[in-house]
Amino acid sequence: MITQQVQQSKKACIIFDSTQDYSKKEASVLLLRYLDMDKDGECTVQERVVEVFTTGETTGSVLSANVMAVLKKINFDMNWLIGQCHNGAGNMRGKYCGLATLIQNQCPKAVYIMVSRASTELGNECCYKLFCGNQEHSRPAGRTACFSFLAQAK
Repeated sequence: MITQQVQQSKKACIIFDSTQDYSKKEASVLLLRYLDMDKDGECTVQERVVEVFTTGETTGSVLSANVMAVLKKINFDMNWLIGQCHNGAGNMRGKYCGLATLIQNQCPKAVYIMVSRASTELGNECCYKLFCGNQEHSRPAGRTACFSFLAQAK
């Protein structure tokens, strides 16, 4: 269902976050963020949880393999991936083997946007521009609430 919705615009961003749970495993969540355009051309930001999973390791390569496996499982075309949002931890943003780098190696259009409470508005603005360019008339209302899931998880 999500893949069919993304197929209309053929553009999406992933949002990934994780934290250590009580059992000392890494509890991770993967979301897809995309624009749903109605028949009048109005854009609405959609954000859907795709998968929640745990891992024993937190290396960029393990997380990347998990993210790519989830996207493959839902038949997501990797050519649609134009952005990725993660926190600034080393395993996420590492220059050589971080999650963002490993995904960008496979999907060169997948721009990395570091997400933190301080950069939420910037992340929203960047994702919006990736999707809609400068079309002011279709700017979704309340875009600062789109990352509320990540803000609450911190």
